[in-house]
Amino acid sequence: RLILRNLLRENQLMKQVVAKEWSVEDAGYIAGTLVDVPLPEAAIFLDKFLINNSMPKDKTQLAYQQIARFIPQSQLETTVLKAKASRSDDVERNAQIFQGMKDGLAQRGGDAKAKLMESWGSEIAESLLKAYPANYDSTTDEVIARQNFAIQLAGDYQVKSTTASLGAFLQEEKVNGDLKANALKSLLKISTDKSTLNSAAQILSSEPASNDLKKRAASIL
Repeated sequence: RLILRNLLRENQLMKQVVAKEWSVEDAGYIAGTLVDVPLPEAAIFLDKFLINNSMPKDKTQLAYQQIARFIPQSQLETTVLKAKASRSDDVERNAQIFQGMKDGLAQRGGDAKAKLMESWGSEIAESLLKAYPANYDSTTDEVIARQNFAIQLAGDYQVKSTTASLGAFLQEEKVNGDLKANALKSLLKISTDKSTLNSAAQILSSEPASNDLKKRAASIL
């Protein structure tokens, strides 16, 4: 795979790869290698491959990140809309696709297609917080990462429908301090109404809350 990846970094060879018709099996193998090849032709190949196929779980986010970062500017808007339309009942896959596109667009610089991501980001925040609520029965690093991502999106896109879900992170005892602080930060991005400020006040006056969490809450305020 390493040899193939190095070969595919050659522009001329990549152009030939994009132009050729491959079997599904061969195309899948090539696609798995191209997530590490920083060329527009690699992004074009991946974009085409993902119309009718999917990537393994550990490469889905990388593939969409590569597409968003390197696809030619003339194809970018269509690519973002196509990725958004590919959502399914698989919440985790949807989140990986969105995060890959979001990271790839950020790497392009500027606010490339930021407006196209806004409504999509709101949907992802809502679905992730529903799938991984504050009282979720598992606290693995993967679950916490997903919760954190959802909390961040809810604040960044000011998703008012998530205020109750975010508030639950402040009330749930088993939730770690990082999640609580980030939930408070997102709530304050959405609204500074009395209930949100009361939630912050409860953290500052709560005996069980750690000093670190209290300092972070004060800093956020």
